[in-house]
Amino acid sequence: MKRIVSSLAFPAGMQASSAFAATTTYTAVATGPAEAVPVASPGYSIATLVMDDVANTLQLSSPFWQLLGNTTDAHIHAATAEPLLGTAGVAVPLDGFPLGVKSGDYSMTFNLLDAGTYSAAFLAANGGSVDSARDSLLSSINENRAYLNIHTNLYPGGEI
Repeated sequence: MKRIVSSLAFPAGMQASSAFAATTTYTAVATGPAEAVPVASPGYSIATLVMDDVANTLQLSSPFWQLLGNTTDAHIHAATAEPLLGTAGVAVPLDGFPLGVKSGDYSMTFNLLDAGTYSAAFLAANGGSVDSARDSLLSSINENRAYLNIHTNLYPGGEI
């Protein structure tokens, strides 16, 4: 599990008028030293999330570089007990994440109204309600209590 150094919740965008999609852009940096048990990895990711509150989508772009091990899994965790610090369960599995590589790129748009977007445990922890899961995820991101995690064969608990 991870310790957060830079969370998903640093808004870089701003709301549009109500006649158009209201989007907010978030940036996250994932590194080995940010792991709950720091990892001496040169690997890193600078991920971008774009939340569209009219379409109820979350678009993730996550290029990653210089991992020591080959990727085995990746996901977004939420909600940590305190901002910028702590660990949490998997909120959103990153289906289709490139596996068996040291560098790559992942891009996906998640439908926040689809139960399949969330892990079963996260959905259950939020009363089994997609609306509650969405609200919890977005609240976690906005409160700096969410983080991106990439696991590798050398660091099964997470390399970055």
